[in-house]
Amino acid sequence: MGLECRHYGAAHREHRRGFSLVELIVALGVVSVAGTVFLSMYGSSVQLAKTARDRTVATQLAEEQLADIIRSPEKYLWHVPASPDGQRFPVTAGPDDPRAGVPCGTPKAMPTLEGPHRRESVVYEQFRWRAEGRLPDPNAAYFEVTVSIHWTHAARPQMLSITSCVPRMRVRPVAAASPETPPAQAMEAQAS
Repeated sequence: MGLECRHYGAAHREHRRGFSLVELIVALGVVSVAGTVFLSMYGSSVQLAKTARDRTVATQLAEEQLADIIRSPEKYLWHVPASPDGQRFPVTAGPDDPRAGVPCGTPKAMPTLEGPHRRESVVYEQFRWRAEGRLPDPNAAYFEVTVSIHWTHAARPQMLSITSCVPRMRVRPVAAASPETPPAQAMEAQAS
């Protein structure tokens, strides 16, 4: 008679080589929650990156347009009312300047390849600018100029404005412009 000694725990461990169904379900639940959180954060970060890019482009465009108005105010039509009294008036690029704003041009330095060039052009097409002037005081030696950049993001209108000053002596107001006078008529009156 031989005595056989069996160790129950060692034999039991040999047969158990995989995960139980409960362990797999728990692991799958943890992975799916982590994946959902990751995808949600990724979507939010993409939206934040687009918002940041749009604001950066709007700031750049506003600074460029304001610098151009300050550098060459004679290129623009200043529709100063007869008695400004601190009220805002339009500063337009020409007689056919739309009230909704002038489309912003693309930068001079653009990608040369067709695909990247098209993508960059689409970004800049959504921006429009408007400029307004204001004489803060009847005796002021300068006009305040505010350039506003308008665009839409997620079907909501967005706007960024910056303000600076132009010496009053450099501005040639359009002859007695009033809000009812169309820019084309005011320009003709100024030319005559």
